[in-house]
Amino acid sequence: MLTNVLAVMFFVVSFGVVLCLVPLTWVSQYWFGEGLAILLGGLLSQKQKLEKLGWSLLILGLIPFFGGTWVFNLKYAEQYYTYKYTVITLGSCLVSGMYLWLAAKENPPEFGRLGKFATTQFTYFAVINAWLYVLHIGGEIYFHAMPRDYHFEFYRTVLMAVTNIGFGYLLGKIPLLAGRFSEKMRYLLYGIAIVQGILIDLSLPVVISFRSLGTGEYVAILVSAILHLLMLYTLREIIYYIRMKVKR
Repeated sequence: MLTNVLAVMFFVVSFGVVLCLVPLTWVSQYWFGEGLAILLGGLLSQKQKLEKLGWSLLILGLIPFFGGTWVFNLKYAEQYYTYKYTVITLGSCLVSGMYLWLAAKENPPEFGRLGKFATTQFTYFAVINAWLYVLHIGGEIYFHAMPRDYHFEFYRTVLMAVTNIGFGYLLGKIPLLAGRFSEKMRYLLYGIAIVQGILIDLSLPVVISFRSLGTGEYVAILVSAILHLLMLYTLREIIYYIRMKVKR
């Protein structure tokens, strides 16, 4: 009974703090950050009621962000969008990583439904979101740093392909993420990168004219060659993966 009263009081105080101190555009990050702190505290102290309260606040912060801010700011329209996205992404990875780390211990705690949700569906969400976040950060840096010349779309597509290959490679090197989901996503990203490389060959020619090759063209040719080597590596990995599945 006392715990329920304290929970209600906590929500009332938190709501008051949100109304008085937190700017409206940062409300979802406030709920998310508060939920993250309570969730981790409940998880480490093995108090399920705190854990449930933390999850409630965490989801309360995720829904408005991905239902509104994330959807309407894909073109970087909001000034602080990247900072908000960073908070959400790092926090989600921290929650997922903490549950996976506890589950991998020699004497893991007994997880309830929330623990199973965290190590499966929420981890899938955290990994996919981290991939999208890395693409977003790479795109934002690229748009601010690169001049709008002939090779702009070429390097933009190369960046996405290399990001997909790199992220897929890292998925296979993180022991806590070992499993069917990370394995399938890894090869899916490899496949996407190969398709992007093919699109570059078909629609984004590196050289305008071979009669007037400049430094920019030579650099682009070198980058294209490196990308194709990476494509060969990913294709070999995909073929090996398929062969192993067929043998089973």
